[in-house]
Amino acid sequence: MKKNAFLGWPWAPLAVVASGTGGAVLLLTARVALMPLLRDVDTGRFATNVPAMVLAAVVLAAMAVFAFGTARDRVDVPVSRSLPTGLAALLAGGVLGFSSLVDSFRYFFGETLPPPGQVQESTVTQLVLFGLLAFGVLGAVALVRWGLQTIAEGGTRRGMSAFGALAPVMWAWFRLAWYEMSYASTVGWSEKCYDFLMVIFELLCLFKLARFVSGVGKTTTGGMLFWAMAAAMFALSGPITHVLMYFTGGAEAYQASNLSGVADFGIGVLALTFGWSLWRGYREAPPVLREEEELLEEGDAAYDSSLDSLFVLEENEASEYNQP
Repeated sequence: MKKNAFLGWPWAPLAVVASGTGGAVLLLTARVALMPLLRDVDTGRFATNVPAMVLAAVVLAAMAVFAFGTARDRVDVPVSRSLPTGLAALLAGGVLGFSSLVDSFRYFFGETLPPPGQVQESTVTQLVLFGLLAFGVLGAVALVRWGLQTIAEGGTRRGMSAFGALAPVMWAWFRLAWYEMSYASTVGWSEKCYDFLMVIFELLCLFKLARFVSGVGKTTTGGMLFWAMAAAMFALSGPITHVLMYFTGGAEAYQASNLSGVADFGIGVLALTFGWSLWRGYREAPPVLREEEELLEEGDAAYDSSLDSLFVLEENEASEYNQP
C-alpha cells in the first residue's frame, strides 16, 4: 500500500487551531488598523481592504492543508476540557437567546427589523423572519442543554442529542436567508464579504457540530477543527470590528460588519473553545493512522468476501446433492 505523505502529521491539529486563533487576531488587526487609510475623505466610504482579504484566504488555505494532515476520524472533548467547553456553549446559547428575544420584542412592539434590517415586506420575508426568531430561541435552548450535558458527563460522546442539535443550524440557515433578502446583500462584494463569510462559516460549523453531537455520519477531527476555527476567525473579528467602527464614527459608512452582533461573538467563543478542546482530546488519545484504518477496512471486506464464497460453495454442494 502506498503511503500518503500528507496523512498522519502529529502536529497538524495544533497547527489548525493555532492558525485559526492567530488568523482571528491578525484579521481583526488588519481590518481595524487599515480603516483610517481606506476611508475616502469626500464620500466617507471605505475602499476594499485587500490585505485583510488576502490574509484571510492564506489562513484558510493553511488550515485546510493542516486539517487534511490530521489522521484521525473522531476524538471527543476530554474531561479536562469539559468545563470550558460547557461554559462556552452556555455563553453562546445565552447570548443567542437574549439577542433573539430582544429582536422579537423590538419587532413586535417597535416594528424594528433585526439586522441588517432593510428588506422588502412580503409573505416570504415574514415567514423567514418568524423562522429566524423562533429557531434563535430554540437554538439557544439546544446549546444551553448541550453545555450542561458536557459539564455533567465530563466531556462529549456520540448521541448526546438527536434532533435538538439541528435548531442552531436552522437559525443560521434562516439568518443567511434573511441576509440575502435584505438590501445589505446588494452592496459591493468588498463591503459584504466579511458578513457573508461569517454567516457561511457559522452555518457550516454548527452543521458539523450537530453531526458531532448527534453521532450521525462520519465526522473527522480535521474537518471539525477546520470549520470551527474558520467560524471563530470571522465570528470573533466581525463583532469587535463593528464595535470599534461604532466608536470611531464610521458605522454608517462601513457596511462590512453590519450583521455582526453578540450572537456571533458567542458562536465565535464556542467555536474557538471547542477547537482547542478537540485538540486536547487528540493530544490525550493516541493518534490512529489512516493506513491502519484502511487495513481494518480491507480486513472486513476480505471477511465479507470469504463469507460470500462459503455461501456460494454451500449452495453448489446442495444443488449437486439434490440432483438425481
